[in-house]
Amino acid sequence: MNRFDFVRDIDDLGFTVLENAFINHYMPKARGDYVKVYLYGLKSSLSKNGAPSNAQIAQALKLTEGDVLGAWKYWDSEGIVRFTQTDDNCLIEYFTIASKLLINDANGTKKTKKTQSAASAKIRQMNKDIEEKISRPLTQIEIEMFLNWIDEYKFTPQTVVLIISDCIDRDKRAVKYWESMALVFHDAGVKTYDQAQLFIQSRESRWSGYREILNYLGQYRLPTKPEKELMDSWLDEYKFDMASILKACDETTGSSKPNLKYVDAILTKRSQPETTAKKASSKNVKMENDHNYDVDMIEEALFGGE
Repeated sequence: MNRFDFVRDIDDLGFTVLENAFINHYMPKARGDYVKVYLYGLKSSLSKNGAPSNAQIAQALKLTEGDVLGAWKYWDSEGIVRFTQTDDNCLIEYFTIASKLLINDANGTKKTKKTQSAASAKIRQMNKDIEEKISRPLTQIEIEMFLNWIDEYKFTPQTVVLIISDCIDRDKRAVKYWESMALVFHDAGVKTYDQAQLFIQSRESRWSGYREILNYLGQYRLPTKPEKELMDSWLDEYKFDMASILKACDETTGSSKPNLKYVDAILTKRSQPETTAKKASSKNVKMENDHNYDVDMIEEALFGGE
């Protein structure tokens, strides 16, 4: 049986074949660093000199390992590379651009290609929906940020669209703000579109309650963080409804400066003895009624505005 080999003792004298389809359709819209990683990886996939690690690629290209990982994830989302990471090991599989148009590849991985195609289609639709919402094309940094949310926070593409749409509806267009809001949703355990909707509705409902209580006392402002926590205890721990809370507010009318401390004293007396003792032992917060709000900026902007 014959055996064929192509001898290349000096790497610099070798060559790497690059499809024109990559240059025409993928390179123009990709970040320059990602193109460098793609090309370096393509050369490595055809080399017999061993596979370089992400750290070695980063060193060779004067990038960070995070940049290299971001590149693999980006090309994976484009469907021309399959990136699989297990602990410290990575498998990077290159597809020919033409193979994207085929039903089956040489290994018969029809199901895998359909899955990849569906995932890529959802990502493309996500980007399209967001671009329509913000009325401009997405930058490469924004595209990468959304991919990181999907990877790190396990958001669905529809969840990403809902988070950005909600921010835009509130005229919040800063990327840093979007990043902060994504973290708020992640910390709340949100992953799916339905969970995100419920989270937004519940928080808006709670902030509407805060405003109603303060406005009832003639204080047209946002609550401080201690005040917010106090009102949460009335609603969550004591299970008072809004009518009972507003009735307690009515009893402060004799005060020259009614505030939440007076309301809390009234509601505390009406709660069960064991609950009262528990709250009295744990409550030692200072109520502030000036404008030095000690409340998360993101929550103020998202849930506190009129």
